[in-house]
Amino acid sequence: MKYATIFLSVVLIYLSTASTVFAAEANTKAETTKDVIKEPTKSTSVKPTAVEHTGMQEPPISSVTIPVTESRSMVQELNNPALIISTLALLFTMFSFYWMNWRKGSLIVGPPRSFAACSGGENNNIIIQLPLIFYNNGAAAQVVQNLRLTLEQGDKKSAVLYFNNTVPDLASSDSREWARQFAVEGRKSYSSIFVFQRKPGGFVFAPEMCKAILEAKLSKNDKWQTLLKFDIQTPKDKIKTLNSGAIIPYDNDPDRAYANG
Repeated sequence: MKYATIFLSVVLIYLSTASTVFAAEANTKAETTKDVIKEPTKSTSVKPTAVEHTGMQEPPISSVTIPVTESRSMVQELNNPALIISTLALLFTMFSFYWMNWRKGSLIVGPPRSFAACSGGENNNIIIQLPLIFYNNGAAAQVVQNLRLTLEQGDKKSAVLYFNNTVPDLASSDSREWARQFAVEGRKSYSSIFVFQRKPGGFVFAPEMCKAILEAKLSKNDKWQTLLKFDIQTPKDKIKTLNSGAIIPYDNDPDRAYANG
């Protein structure tokens, strides 16, 4: 984005310089045209004396005024490129200001590298902790009003897990902070460990790929919109602890999660 700003500034300076050059050239050519036009008027002032001796007729007034009219239209045509370039430069400046200061972008969320989770059975708690980073690629800040999570495995689907609180580390309850809105400033990121839970969760982990769907309410929009769909690695050797009711951290890298089969 820094290089884009530099590029926009260079282009803007170039357009402003070109506009000045075009305007100067137009004024120079206009003055030259006026000087050229003055010569026939001087010659016409002495023509009456010549007419008395030679008997020639005085040229009509229209023949003298035609060059003046043509010179004015020429000056106007020369000024048009400068006007066009100046207008384009102004529009370009306004668009650049909007793009760099007011443009509303979108939130980009990457899949978590690790997670902590537990399920106490169909009629008990289900908790999942996710370290997430939200990046705002626009210029205007965005506010995340609320979050929710849903898990899917095959034809099974959990109840909606609510955003309950944040913690400083996985599987930790120290310094827990209750869920609240947070803002992501333009071209900046926000990271935390988000805790989602529900009782009863109506979900038991199985030894197959688990899909997670992260949804959010953004700014003044009351509708839920999907921010991210990602996989949660649930290999066979982790199923027993996942369903033990004790929340434990796990690696979410598929290359490592399934390294032992």
